[in-house]
Amino acid sequence: MGGRGLKAKAPKEQSSENFVFIRRQKEKELLEHVDLLKLYNQFRHVSQWHERNERKWLHGAVQRKVDATMREYLAGTDERRER
Repeated sequence: MGGRGLKAKAPKEQSSENFVFIRRQKEKELLEHVDLLKLYNQFRHVSQWHERNERKWLHGAVQRKVDATMREYLAGTDERRER
């Protein structure tokens, strides 16, 4: 067995150009993530607005139905009193 062992490679020194390139790539990725988050938040706000208005509409529809039913009931009560 020869006395050959594995030697670890010395880390490559990054050139300043390579460092700048990697830095710009990371900044570009970060900006893309920021843009995606802005878009996600915009859709989330629109969705929440839509859900809120849907609940308001449903509440109003139920309230109108309850009011109409109460008017019919009271009208029937008044008719029975008059007899």
